[in-house]
Amino acid sequence: MQLIKAEQRGHRVLTLWDDGVADEFPTIWLLHACTCEKCGLSIKGVRQQRLTDYPARPVITVMSVQGDTLHIAWEGEHKSAYSGKWLRGHRLSESGRSERRQIPHVWGADLTLPDLVSYEMVATDLIANLQMLESIRDRGFALLCDVPTELSMTEEIPAVIGKRRETNYGIYELKAKADPEITGDMAVELTPHTDEMYRIEPPAITLFHVVVQSPIGGESVLVDGLRLAQRLKEENADALRTLCEIPARFHRELDEGRHFDIQAPIFRQDANGIITGIRLNDRCMAPVDATPTDTERFYDSLRPLLDIIYSGEEAVHIRIETGQMLIFNNHRLLHGRSSFDSASGRHVRIVHVDLDEFHSRLRVSLRKAGSADEWMRLGPGATA
Repeated sequence: MQLIKAEQRGHRVLTLWDDGVADEFPTIWLLHACTCEKCGLSIKGVRQQRLTDYPARPVITVMSVQGDTLHIAWEGEHKSAYSGKWLRGHRLSESGRSERRQIPHVWGADLTLPDLVSYEMVATDLIANLQMLESIRDRGFALLCDVPTELSMTEEIPAVIGKRRETNYGIYELKAKADPEITGDMAVELTPHTDEMYRIEPPAITLFHVVVQSPIGGESVLVDGLRLAQRLKEENADALRTLCEIPARFHRELDEGRHFDIQAPIFRQDANGIITGIRLNDRCMAPVDATPTDTERFYDSLRPLLDIIYSGEEAVHIRIETGQMLIFNNHRLLHGRSSFDSASGRHVRIVHVDLDEFHSRLRVSLRKAGSADEWMRLGPGATA
C-alpha cells in the first residue's frame, strides 16, 4: 500500500493510496503531527512548538507526494513530511479508526487450547515471542513449556513480556500453608475470580510458574470475562448495563497492617460502549455503597453473572504441569483451580507485568516485524 496522491480540500487534505483507500486529514491535525526539527518529537516528549503557536486553520502553500511521502509547505515557510505508511496507520475516518480497534477472540468452554510453546523459543526468537504476545492480546492467555524450575528463574521469565511489577506480595509463593492468611494458600477449590481487584489498578499480565504440580488435583480453570459480558448482553442486557454503571466494592486487610478498599464497576466500558475489562472476586466483595434502589439493582444484576460463573458453562480446564507456565491477562480472564493434595508440595510462583508494559513490548515487537498493528488501540483493561 503506497500513497499516490494528495489534494487540498479547504482546510483538509484528501489522501489516496494505490489500493483505492482514501482518507481526509484536517490541516491543524497534520501540522500538530509535524516532526520537523523546529516542532520536535512528541513521542520522545521533546516538543518545542505548542498548539497555540499554530493558526487554528493552517494554510498550505505547496503540497506534493514523492515516493510514499507527503510533503507540505505551510504559510510562513514551515515544511513538513509524512510517511504514507504512518498516515495509513492513523486514518481518521470511521473505517480507518475501526481498523485500529482490537478485535479479541472471545471464547467459551468450546475453546481449542493453543499448543504449548517452548520458553527458550519465546525468549530468543522474535517471531515466536510476538506470536505469544498476540495470543495474550487476542485470546487473553498463552501456555509455555520447558520452563526451568529453578526458583531464580521466576524473576527472569517476565522479561519475555515486559518489566516485572512489584506488589505487596513480591513473588507470591502459592502453596498449601500451615497457617494460611488467604484462601489461595489452602488446598481447596477456588472459584473463578480476578486477583487483587481491590486495587485501583489490579495486576494485569499474570505468570503462573509451576515449580511443582500435585499428582492429584490442582487443575487450572479459566473463564473469559468478555464472554461473560457477551452472555449477559444476550440474556439480560439490563444486568450488564447495571454492572457497568453501579460500582461494586472490594476490600482486603492484610496481617502486615495494610488495608485496601475500592469502589469500581465489575465491567469496565470504554467511550464506545465496548467492554475492556472485568474485576470480580466474590470472596472479597464488601457490601455495595449505593442508594437502596441501586443496591437492589446491583445485587439483582450480579446474581445472573455469578450463576453463569458457578455453572462452569463457560469454563476451560487446563492442567499446568511441572515446568510449564500459564500467562494470562488478569484484567480480562477469571481464573480458578480444583482442590489438590495438601501434602503434594504443589508450588506455583506468581509474578506480574503491568498492562502498559505489556502493550509497550507488543508495540515494539510489532514495529520490528513491520506490522501495521503497531498503531492498534489497546484497551485500558479494568482500571478504575
